[in-house]
Amino acid sequence: MDMARNDLVRIVHMYYEENYTQQQIAEQLGCSRMAVSRYLRKARDMGVVRIDINYDGIFPDLERGMREKFGLRDVAIVPYENGPLLKKRLAQAAAGLLLRRLRPGNVVGVGWGSTLALIPDFLAHTPALGVTFVPLLGGYGQISNRMHANQIASRLGEVFRCKSYILNAPALVNNISLKESLMEDPSIKSTLDVARGADMALVGVGSPFAQESTLLDSGYYSPDDMEKLRASKIECNLLSMIYIDDKGHERSFDVADRNVGVTSDEYKKIPVKMAVAGGCGKLLAVYLAIRQKLVDVLVTDEKTTEFCLGMQ
Repeated sequence: MDMARNDLVRIVHMYYEENYTQQQIAEQLGCSRMAVSRYLRKARDMGVVRIDINYDGIFPDLERGMREKFGLRDVAIVPYENGPLLKKRLAQAAAGLLLRRLRPGNVVGVGWGSTLALIPDFLAHTPALGVTFVPLLGGYGQISNRMHANQIASRLGEVFRCKSYILNAPALVNNISLKESLMEDPSIKSTLDVARGADMALVGVGSPFAQESTLLDSGYYSPDDMEKLRASKIECNLLSMIYIDDKGHERSFDVADRNVGVTSDEYKKIPVKMAVAGGCGKLLAVYLAIRQKLVDVLVTDEKTTEFCLGMQ
């Protein structure tokens, strides 16, 4: 039947204002549900109804642009904020994305950092998925225990009410012989075996010489180590194992050889690599990480996104 505008308005009112289902409207009109669906579509085409979506704080176009340009599987972008609030926004978005992507039985390898440490704060009433959290590297020295991979994995295990592992070793030791000795420890060896088989990695992206970098405060890197990184123009590091210079080249350092954790190749083999990072100090670091395909799923801020999309 030819539906007059007044009748379209009545249908729109019933559907959007009175919360009638399409089937209930069809029964009242004596027509099919498919006909009601067509009338609602016609009402939109005629301007009888307009749908305004409030995109405040949501960036679907930027997210799509990042997926298309860098081949990312998933992206979550938060509004930029200058200060500690940005880390909380990133952590909250990461918590939601983690929940969405986790599957029953998944093993999640966990990195370290101040933003990752906040993620458990935004997870409550989580489903019992039978997942497992395991550190991808040992603990760190002078920085807060809250930021250690062990502590983050443990807290995630608590909120998901599931198993978590502890890697009883520092992240970085003074010499390779000590590392080799630690790697033979049955407890360390078995934990790293679990980490190597992770289905997903949850990591931060480091910028060693950014003002807010926690790498400088870790106490593990000697002045000589830091000078080598600076001389090589390192702009991005992941897990204190992978170092990328300002030209996008991965560089080898003896500091990485002294790292107790998964290797660069082992990290790259993890099927889904989720990174959480943002802020003005990490613009280039995030760009280098996604350009080098070290990240599959990204949580970042709008300013970092605009920087990445603007790079050639």
